[in-house]
Amino acid sequence: MSRQHLKRSLVTLGVSTLLLLPSLAGRTSAATPASGRAAVASMPVTAFAGWAGAEKADFLAIASYCDANYHTKITYQQSSSDYNTELATRVQGGNAPDVGFLSVPATIKPYVAGGSLQPLTFLNTAKLQSQYSPF
Repeated sequence: MSRQHLKRSLVTLGVSTLLLLPSLAGRTSAATPASGRAAVASMPVTAFAGWAGAEKADFLAIASYCDANYHTKITYQQSSSDYNTELATRVQGGNAPDVGFLSVPATIKPYVAGGSLQPLTFLNTAKLQSQYSPF
């Protein structure tokens, strides 16, 4: 993967994460405390990927920002070796992560066909479709 493609992928990941996590976090709130402001509970999210080094550091920086600003609690789980095989095994075994990262349409297709993906019906799809190209 070229350095330019990697940077573009990380920017896309960061933007996608920042679009998704605030929407998720806004859906979880606890009782209103004495201050009169609604308390927002942290929403745990497991993110499974095969990143290491700078890629992992970049993602953890995004996760930390979201944790601090959008009341998430992101736990990064790193693949031990073959990401695609490990993700498939976890999904088939009922231990799927909340978020997995697949960038190639051919690797996404089996999850769509198998009904393993959950719809993100609360997202503004018109906005997302205007900003990202279809597969």
